[in-house]
Amino acid sequence: MQEIEGVYVANVTPIKDDAALSVDVDSYLDHVSWLAEMGVRGVVPFGTNGEGTSLTLNEKLRVLEALFARDHPIQVIPAIMQGNLPETLKMVEALEEYPATAVLVLPPYYFKPASPEGLRRFFEPVLERTGHPVILYHIPKYAVPVPEEVVIDLPVWGVKDSGGREATPRPFWRATEACSSGRRPTSGSGSTEGRRALSARWPTLSRRRYWPCTRR
Repeated sequence: MQEIEGVYVANVTPIKDDAALSVDVDSYLDHVSWLAEMGVRGVVPFGTNGEGTSLTLNEKLRVLEALFARDHPIQVIPAIMQGNLPETLKMVEALEEYPATAVLVLPPYYFKPASPEGLRRFFEPVLERTGHPVILYHIPKYAVPVPEEVVIDLPVWGVKDSGGREATPRPFWRATEACSSGRRPTSGSGSTEGRRALSARWPTLSRRRYWPCTRR
């Protein structure tokens, strides 16, 4: 498994001003190339900042095919935000063809509440179908929350915490190898990895903020 450490950018998804509002793949790839030149460790395509829930599965796979073909010297952690199990599994299986560093998986994001048992039944087949490390996405403002007991029960690599509370990462850190925070380049729980939406525009600023934190 590749080491997951550093600043990972939740990169945006450029959209063309055409009738279909199609993805501007060339602009997408140019932006990732620029981020690589700025020294970020990796990108997280199709997360919240990349409007992952607004795009079709085929659109995402087409962009990811082009992205991996570029062979950039940065890591890629695709977000899987399909909202249903069949398409989640289809995307997980498609990503097996590519050298993704990990996959970031959002639980179903509309019907609340969801029981811990229901979430386990959602995530278990995902873990069975992928050889990539799995990071769960906890963003309770928009999706079903990921409770600590589910994280403890499953062999996931870690959790991306976008819960907005300073104390939230601590139980996730105890339950997994790592917990990252969307609020800051590092989470205060000991994480050596951070994802930040603003890094899509100011990657060098996030890098300057990140490295001093990890040297403490």
